Amino acid sequence: MQAVENSPYDALVDRPSSHGGASARAVVADRTPHVGVLHTGRRLLGVAGGPLAVVEAAAFLAAAPLLVFPNRYSAAALVVLPLAWLARLIARRRTLRRTPADWPLAGLLLMASIGLYPSIDLALSRPKLYGLVLGLYLCTLLSEHVRPPLGRYALAAVLVVGGAAVALAGLVGTSWIVGKWPLVDAIYPRLPRLVTEVRTSAGALEGGFHPAEVGGTLALLLPCALGLLLFSRGWAVRLALGAASVVMLGTLALTVSRSALGGIMVALVVLAVLRWPRLALALPVVAVGLVATVWALGPQQVADSLLTVEMAATLGTRGRLEIWSRALWLIEDFPLTGAGLNTFPVLIPLLYPSTLLGAGTRIPHAHNLFLQVGVDFGLLGLASFLGLLAAAWLSLARAWRTASGWERGLVAGLVAGLLAHLVFGLTDAVALGAKPGVLLWAVLGGALALGIGTPSAAEDSSARQSRRSAAPPDLPCPRAGNGAGGEVGESAGLCGEVVGAESASDACAAAASTGAEAAPPSLRQAGAGALQWTQWALFALACGLGVLIAVTGVGMVTW
Repeated sequence: MQAVENSPYDALVDRPSSHGGASARAVVADRTPHVGVLHTGRRLLGVAGGPLAVVEAAAFLAAAPLLVFPNRYSAAALVVLPLAWLARLIARRRTLRRTPADWPLAGLLLMASIGLYPSIDLALSRPKLYGLVLGLYLCTLLSEHVRPPLGRYALAAVLVVGGAAVALAGLVGTSWIVGKWPLVDAIYPRLPRLVTEVRTSAGALEGGFHPAEVGGTLALLLPCALGLLLFSRGWAVRLALGAASVVMLGTLALTVSRSALGGIMVALVVLAVLRWPRLALALPVVAVGLVATVWALGPQQVADSLLTVEMAATLGTRGRLEIWSRALWLIEDFPLTGAGLNTFPVLIPLLYPSTLLGAGTRIPHAHNLFLQVGVDFGLLGLASFLGLLAAAWLSLARAWRTASGWERGLVAGLVAGLLAHLVFGLTDAVALGAKPGVLLWAVLGGALALGIGTPSAAEDSSARQSRRSAAPPDLPCPRAGNGAGGEVGESAGLCGEVVGAESASDACAAAASTGAEAAPPSLRQAGAGALQWTQWALFALACGLGVLIAVTGVGMVTW
């Protein structure tokens, strides 16, 4: 493969080498065949993902309306997304990013495919399947293309702008529940109602967005804006972040979602400790004060106020416990396959009629995110979801160790946002595949991308040692040579480029320390050129799921 013409290295590589007069370009061509159009293009396009990222983002934007709002043309999106995914696999077959979430994502796709079998009504399950496919694709899209520095700027902007958009849409389209908090009841009539009909995944028309879904989504995104606000500099940026945070916090307060507000309180504590670590010393005092407050008010009264469901406000904790017991019974009866996506509100009246809420009460979900995942995907799907969360936490922990400045605020916001959403998910749920649930996949994909971009200390040391052992001996380095540092110093940049080191000094230090010809980089090239077959497995599962959806849809229409 020939070297790139008109590249910033042309002036350097044409210089005569100190080894027999041969040009450095010849050395590059002979010794390092991967330095060419592919390698240099990958480095230049790695800033923000390049044209491939634009194509994939366009495919996502084109497919999103068809999958979020299912219609007769939704099957076209099941063709667009796999084609874009296939283009990624082919274009980056040697440089695909592997993440610790590959296997959990594959497990969720597998269980989503298997879950079509026990579904009592495929018309109910397909909308959730569409949302799940869209979310999984978004997660892999972000984990592959979010690369520093522009990719992280874009991720932060999407999370903040998305949170502000959810808040503004919630202000004009939420079907508010009156009576939960008298202080805000007088505000609801003064708010405009621009969205009066929302079609649910079950096909029913609602009077607007449900406050719990709006609250749970804002609990996920608000900490991202607050984290950036705490760690960023510049009055203009902080003013914009503060305005977005105020809008999100105001809408969240109007939802009066106890689960979401509890999650935000936990997120605020986490953000404060991450920003000012010495505040951790006050946590035991806060915990003692919280326990004393609960004891003074009465544990049963506090539990009733926090766990009461709107459909049975007079039952207190008993109503929610009964819903959880029904979800556990469903998991016991369908442990391997799950009961089918979005079939919870149909199966409960048929199999386990409620004795406290009333047989005719429609219970939309399990009011617990983890129980809902177990009902929809079975125990293997629940284990895959827990593995995905663990992979996201590990990635964020790795990113936190090396992040600085506003990027540290982005990591802190993602940590607090995920924690707030999981606290919300203990007593409520935004099911996987729901319309606002795609934002959870955006957060998970961003978390995985940040962790990939910041290897751990052990991995970083191992990678540097591998690059040093693969350094070509004929390239001059300022530390290895005995001549003046002018021409040699310029060649150091080429040395770093050839071996793929993080800096020229790494490659030159390797040559100086070895003082002899290094071993051929066969192991490193084999690792870099190995096909990321787990990504192909994910792609195959996604295509299989699309085929199953299409076949079952045609079968239902024919029947």
